[in-house]
Amino acid sequence: MHIQNANPDNYAYPLDRVNANGGEKQNFGTQVDYRLNGQAKPKNGLIDSLNVDKRRNEYGLKPLKDYLNQMTELHFEMNKEYFSKKGITKPNLYN
Repeated sequence: MHIQNANPDNYAYPLDRVNANGGEKQNFGTQVDYRLNGQAKPKNGLIDSLNVDKRRNEYGLKPLKDYLNQMTELHFEMNKEYFSKKGITKPNLYN
């Protein structure tokens, strides 16, 4: 899956974007949707969820849980007023 002469994360993000936009599962989980509670999740799911962190590490990406928590926090901050009206006062992070 490695491409020579390319920054690995410059491969992971576009590959996932093409797959997710085509309705297919992702390799790395870089494209997200949000649950009603604001929690990020990989759009369309993952091809191999058991080995996703190993694959992400090979491409210089942080563990999926950390990435999803980061995306959840950003989404919460950008939509704080909306979540406040729903009684959600902090981001719903993965443990």
